Amino acid sequence: NGSPEVQSRQKKLLLLIKRSSSALGESESVFFERVFDQGGNAVFEQMNRGKLWKHIILHKIKKKQSSFLRNF
Repeated sequence: NGSPEVQSRQKKLLLLIKRSSSALGESESVFFERVFDQGGNAVFEQMNRGKLWKHIILHKIKKKQSSFLRNF
């Protein structure tokens, strides 16, 4: 079924393919998780616009800035 040299090369090639595919799978899963998380955050913020603490504070800051500029 082939010389030991050929079998050794086949084993090395098989290990290389396994390592490459596992690295690719891990990177794909990290990318998918990141995109899914960002999408979920965007939907949550859109649904709760004006209700979140950062939106309330931002509105108050803009209101103070506009009243400050009007007084000048």
